[in-house]
Amino acid sequence: MIYDDMFANLKHVSVDRPKYLPNDTWFMKFLLSKAGLLEYFFVSFNHGEETKAYVEACKELATCEKASPEAMLILRPRDKPTPDI
Repeated sequence: MIYDDMFANLKHVSVDRPKYLPNDTWFMKFLLSKAGLLEYFFVSFNHGEETKAYVEACKELATCEKASPEAMLILRPRDKPTPDI
């Protein structure tokens, strides 16, 4: 059972190599919608290049509702460097 406030206090989330499956995307969108104190959400996708599936996943995550308006969403292919924050 998942409670609405279970993820409310997350501040930093890192997801490494998710697949482009609906369940993976749903879970990431769910976390974004529930983590009210979220500061950073990093997603390092499985493939090193920007595929069509990568672009679609990025669009879906970038446009989803976020519980924290200050949350910085960082999406990148696996082989790209993570930006300094």
